[in-house]
Amino acid sequence: MKPDRLTGFATAAEDDRYQLDENGRPFDKPQDMALGFIKKHSDKPFFLNYAPYFVHGPIQTRDKARFEKYLKKMGLEFPADPDFLRDRSGGKNYGHTNPYYASMVDTVDYFVGQIVTLLEETDDPRNPGHKLIENTYVILDSDNGGVLPYTDNSPLQGGKQNTYEGGVRIPFLVLGPGVPAGTQCHTPISIVDLFPTFMQIAGAKEDPSLELDGCNIHDHLHGAQKATILPDGSERKAIFWHFPAYLHGYRSMSEEGPRPGWRATPSSAMRAGDWKLIQSFETDTFELYNLAEDPGEKTNLASAKPEVLKRLEAQLEAWQQATDAPVDFALNPDYAD
Repeated sequence: MKPDRLTGFATAAEDDRYQLDENGRPFDKPQDMALGFIKKHSDKPFFLNYAPYFVHGPIQTRDKARFEKYLKKMGLEFPADPDFLRDRSGGKNYGHTNPYYASMVDTVDYFVGQIVTLLEETDDPRNPGHKLIENTYVILDSDNGGVLPYTDNSPLQGGKQNTYEGGVRIPFLVLGPGVPAGTQCHTPISIVDLFPTFMQIAGAKEDPSLELDGCNIHDHLHGAQKATILPDGSERKAIFWHFPAYLHGYRSMSEEGPRPGWRATPSSAMRAGDWKLIQSFETDTFELYNLAEDPGEKTNLASAKPEVLKRLEAQLEAWQQATDAPVDFALNPDYAD
């Protein structure tokens, strides 16, 4: 949106590349292609990996109606300054108080609804008398936790770009044949588990030569409360995350300013049962949390539980070595903070 995010809202004009649809929503090319893909391939098994632009930076919306809706909900007038949020709350405005961000979340909700509606309304040519939705898995997830300060991951600490729960714990919703409605599975999983799961759904045979990192969670999708099994047949005891680098410009990524306590520094982490270990490469320190008792990671138990710390530290180091995970780095001596 140029020259700023208060210019270029979508209109109903025929020559507007973002022309509003019958529901008053701006046209979106990836969404249009996703719907077209389903229509084109509805007569045979298909796989659609739909990664919409929303929600991502730059934080803006071409949907003026939604923007005005959330301005009203927040008791705000239509702004003259595109960066008007900077002056609110002493420059520390964060959480669920950004009408640009709210409009983007509303938009992705609309997109998902369009896809589900299409599946519900489209006849399944391979199963006369039934709709596509009856034979289709719809999985909604995110690649990371919400980015601060635009959203609020409370009661979890942190957000996108760090390994606290707010950064790595994500929404994961499943709709599909045989999936019990309204149920929850409490077994920790990872997005890398989707590939071997899709292999089973597609009828592909397991192939040990692939050396997959993930576990087949097909049974978990259908309500099973059990351990996850690695391709070699052993039970997965831990899940690992690795974030070994700074991100360029992370200190000034938001005009609202960073949330207190928020950071995006190089780290590695693991979860084993209820225990969560975080290793900071910047300070060469460890943080230990019991997520069952402290999901917000407020009380660091590294000093109080030395035996647990030692055990998990050894597991994390072994995993880093086994995967050849890069952990060394050097600060730029010429960088001016």
